[in-house]
Amino acid sequence: APQLPPETAWRDRRDELLALIDHLVQTYAIDESRVLLTGFSLGAAGGWELAAEHAERFAGFVPVSGKVPEHFGPPEFRRLRELPVWAFNGEFDERAGPAQAQAAIAALQALGGRARHTTVAAGDHFIEDAVYPDPILQAWWLGQRRLTPAAA
Repeated sequence: APQLPPETAWRDRRDELLALIDHLVQTYAIDESRVLLTGFSLGAAGGWELAAEHAERFAGFVPVSGKVPEHFGPPEFRRLRELPVWAFNGEFDERAGPAQAQAAIAALQALGGRARHTTVAAGDHFIEDAVYPDPILQAWWLGQRRLTPAAA
C-alpha cells in the first residue's frame, strides 16, 4: 500500500507504481491474473486513472471514498468496461460523495460494464474500516480473474 508523498499526484508516480507491481509479481508467487487495484480517497482517484489507462493489467478495481477524475468521459469509460469495478462511498462524505461515483458506475453499466456501487449508510469519508474487512467484498475479490494476459 504505497503512500503518496506530499505535493505529489498519482499521475506523477504512475510508472513507479506499475514497476512496483511488476517487481512484486516477478519476486513473489503472485498469480498475475488476479492482481486487483484499490485505493482510498486520493488513492482511489488515482486508481480510476490507472485503471482506465491499464485496465488489461488488473482483475478488478475497488475505489473507496474517491472522486472520479473530472476529465473522465466516454473514452475512459469504454476502456474500463471490461474491468469489474465496485465503488464505495459514504452517505455523508463531504469530500467524495456518492453521486459522482454513482454516475460513473451508471456510465460503465450503460456500456455493458460489470460495475456496481455501494453507499455506506451514515458513513463519512473514512469508511475504509467498514469496507475492506467486509466478507462479501472479500469473496468478490477472490472471484475476480483477468481473462487475458497483461501486456508486457
